[in-house]
Amino acid sequence: VRPRAIVDALSPAPEEPPASFWSELAATDELTEHFAAIEPPPGLRQRLRRAILVAQSRSWWMVPSAGLTGRDFVSETESTVNRELAKISFIGKSEIVLTSRRAPIQLVLSNETGYPITLGVDLYSEKLEVEDTSFNRSFSPGTRTIELDAVAQTSGTFPLSALIVTPEAGEERHAIDSIQIQVRSTEFNVIALGITVGALIFLVVYYSIRALKHYERNRAAGPAAS
Repeated sequence: VRPRAIVDALSPAPEEPPASFWSELAATDELTEHFAAIEPPPGLRQRLRRAILVAQSRSWWMVPSAGLTGRDFVSETESTVNRELAKISFIGKSEIVLTSRRAPIQLVLSNETGYPITLGVDLYSEKLEVEDTSFNRSFSPGTRTIELDAVAQTSGTFPLSALIVTPEAGEERHAIDSIQIQVRSTEFNVIALGITVGALIFLVVYYSIRALKHYERNRAAGPAAS
C-alpha cells in the first residue's frame, strides 16, 4: 500500500481567475451591502446580489462563446452602485453666517435616485456645538433641507464638516458625499464692539466731569485770589 500524503492546497484550476479577481469581488460585495443599507427598491437589490453570486460561479469564470467572465459581472455591479450613489449629494451654500451665538443652520441634501432612501449624516466642528452630530433620516426624491440648532463657541470663521453616509452603525458607515462649510460667527464681535463703545462713553463722561469740576474750582478760586 502506497503511503498517502495530505495535500496542503489544491492547485488552481486552469480557468480560475487570478487572486485580484477575488479581491475585487469581495470589495464589490461589501459596497453592494452598503448600498442595500440605504434601502433602494427590492428589485434593484436582488439584481445586484444575484450578479455577485453569479460572478462566483465556476461556469462564469470563462464563457468564450458569450465573451463574458465573472469579472464582467463584478465590474457592472460596481458601476451600477457607484452611479446610484453619485445621485446623492449636498448642494447649496458653502458659507453660513451666524448673527447670534445660538442660531439654526441649514444643510440641503439632494436625492436624484428617483426613490426614497435612508441616509446617515455626520457633522463635526471644533468651534460649533450642533444639537445632533450623527443621525439617520429618510429622504424622498428631490431636495430636502435639514435644519439644526447650533451654538457658536467663539467668533470668527471656522469650518463645519458634513458627511453623508450609509445608515449602518459605527465604523461600518460608508461615505457617500461630503462638504466643508465655512461658518462665520459675528455675535461675539458685536458684544466686543458694545463693550468697546461702552468703555469709550464711560471715559468721555469721566474726563468731561473731571474737566468740569476743575473748571468750577478754578472759577471759584478766581475772586478769592484777586
